Formats: sequence, structure tokens, C-alpha cells
Amino acid sequence: MVLAVMESSLLPKRSNGSEALGCKVTGPFGTGKSYGVSACLELFPKSRFHLITGASSKSFYNIEGGLKHKVMILQEVGPLDTDAGGDNEAAYAVRSLLSEGSLSYQYTSFDDQGK
Repeated sequence: MVLAVMESSLLPKRSNGSEALGCKVTGPFGTGKSYGVSACLELFPKSRFHLITGASSKSFYNIEGGLKHKVMILQEVGPLDTDAGGDNEAAYAVRSLLSEGSLSYQYTSFDDQGK
């Protein structure tokens, strides 16, 4: 399944959202979930995926280099588990990224004169 997800990242984005697949690898502790994903990633150049081991909810909006034709891999999804008190905003960002294929976040910033 991980191979299919990796290949789906090359599909073009449609006007109604993303065509990319999503996959959640889950199971009991110590059953080799990480090993299977890591073995699959060895088949692809590092330019094809963005590996995240920890992130804040806002960090999904500003991924350096973007995610076009890349797979975003979240190693631990604890912060996304809303049933366990996880970050609802992070879960929303990931769901939106998967369904829409993009994210935007409006913020206020300073100009060169500090205004």
C-alpha cells in the first residue's frame, strides 16, 4: 500500500482537489510498522518524500520546498489523534491537504520598516 501511495504523488492535481492517495499504517507496538515504511522509502530518492517526526499545527502550512509530487510521511500521528486530546488544527490541516491538495494560511507580518 505504501508503494501505491508513493506512486500516486505523481498524479496531477485536479480542479476538484487532490488525486493522491493516503495511507495510515497502524498496529500494536513492536510489530514492524516503521520497518515496512522505511524499506519502501529506500526505493525512492529523498526528493520524493518529506519525512516529519514531529510538528506543530502551523508547520504544515509552511513546508520548505512545498509538497508538489512528494509524499508527506508523519512517523508518529499522536498529535493528530483527536480522541486522545490531540491537536484538532493539525488534524484539520492534514485532512485538508489530503482532500484539497493544498493549504493556505493567512497571517499578518511586518514590512522592511517594521510596520
